Amino acid sequence: MASPNEPFGAMVVFADGHRTTMPADFRGPPIDVLAEMAERAKHPVLRARLADTCWMLDRKRGRLAAIAAAAYFDIVKKVDGGALKFRVNRFRCGHACAREARGRRRQFYKETATSVSSRSAA
Repeated sequence: MASPNEPFGAMVVFADGHRTTMPADFRGPPIDVLAEMAERAKHPVLRARLADTCWMLDRKRGRLAAIAAAAYFDIVKKVDGGALKFRVNRFRCGHACAREARGRRRQFYKETATSVSSRSAA
């Protein structure tokens, strides 16, 4: 991680310097498109990721931080209710690994939601 303010980087950096996209590539006019997509997105995971990315790139977009927080809460509720499941490659890790991954992700989202909630209340 290059900076705590930029937690997401390129997924792959090649020997010749080329890399996959990263959130910083969307600074400037593209952020407006992402923000519009975040506000229109119906799926909570997509809505959370888009809104969170936009807020991370431009901290003046507080409305998008609130959209991201609400979407994270929605994810937790849907996972707990069984309406949303995490995709896990069962061929790679087997059923035991899949159960472990679901448990860890569920715990991560609960902790994230609790953290966001306590910060919002402060």
